[in-house]
Amino acid sequence: MKGDNKKLVEFPVAVHGVIGNTPLSDNHTDPHCGLLVVADFLLANGALDAINLNCMDKVQPLNFDIPDALALELFGLDGGAMDGKLHTPAQGAKDYNFTVVGLGLNALLKHSKAKATRGKYAVYEDACTGNAS
Repeated sequence: MKGDNKKLVEFPVAVHGVIGNTPLSDNHTDPHCGLLVVADFLLANGALDAINLNCMDKVQPLNFDIPDALALELFGLDGGAMDGKLHTPAQGAKDYNFTVVGLGLNALLKHSKAKATRGKYAVYEDACTGNAS
């Protein structure tokens, strides 16, 4: 960036972008501090002294608490995201293995039937392509 009209504004608790990740409250419809700072900059036509940075002290801290229901839905953890147990019981894994084996056998049978059908019509295909012996 060229010129002297620059100001570095850091939001240490923002993730992936300050416009939508600097909440001032738990209300998701309230504007975020990063958005307010950018709006001030634009409304002041780039005058750095006109930017109001008071909201920066009110940005909500990072919160790693995940409700137990959400941890179960997103990660399959029963009892919380930080110390919960994996919700998939051994029986579920056994059922999964049986399903995979069943699907594999089904695919093998279909392949065998398709191969037999192709073998039946191989003479016709050879005649059409000129590969008849």
